[in-house]
Amino acid sequence: MKNQSLSKAMNLQMGDRLALVGGGGKTSILYTLAKENIYSRGLYTTSTKMYDPSSGTHPFHRLLLNWQEEDCPLPLQKIESCFIASGRMKGTKPKVIGLSNNRINNWKSTEAWPILVIEADGAAGRPVKAPNEGEPVIPERINRVIGCIGLDALGKKIEPPWVHRPELFRERFCRTGQQMIDPEILMELIRHPEGLFKNSPVDSTKTVIFNKLDCLDSPFEIEKMLEDFKRDCPSHQFLALSLI
Repeated sequence: MKNQSLSKAMNLQMGDRLALVGGGGKTSILYTLAKENIYSRGLYTTSTKMYDPSSGTHPFHRLLLNWQEEDCPLPLQKIESCFIASGRMKGTKPKVIGLSNNRINNWKSTEAWPILVIEADGAAGRPVKAPNEGEPVIPERINRVIGCIGLDALGKKIEPPWVHRPELFRERFCRTGQQMIDPEILMELIRHPEGLFKNSPVDSTKTVIFNKLDCLDSPFEIEKMLEDFKRDCPSHQFLALSLI
């Protein structure tokens, strides 16, 4: 993705409704898309929980963090980018509460926005995860699902610093006795029905974003991986990049 915006690399189109799922990097992707501002009025939210944008720097022109549609209709004036949440949670790392799938699916005013991006999963900051029974939380109206994998997990043990829910991860994606994360395990994570793209709408397109490319010693390592993954999952798009 050299010298190319993330929006262009993803071939972002007018009318796209994106859900971000998987491991660490989802919020960085959401922020990057808002910063690039490929369309003049983007709408950003979460269907689970995510860190409160108001607790630090953010790229949005407007924040509605305690928004209730019945009390305050979604603004349709010339706002370049708007982040919406239904409430806020206190804590050392404050978070916002997302909107339910039902609200998003019945949210008629989203049609007025050229792009909708939803953080639809949580991973406690870990590079990879195994989704539990209720995850990820993807609305029906989504037409693109973006699965995130942190390359800093490669070669690491299947333990909490690198994996969210390591026991479930081992049971679902690993070979017998496997202790380290390798490309083969990541491939199983991508293609497994209970893996990275679990709960994705049947007709949605799927993109895998490998984040933290700078963690690899050689660019040839990721090039070989991408070739193998594209061969095994030809309908998926694969991108490798470095986001904070």
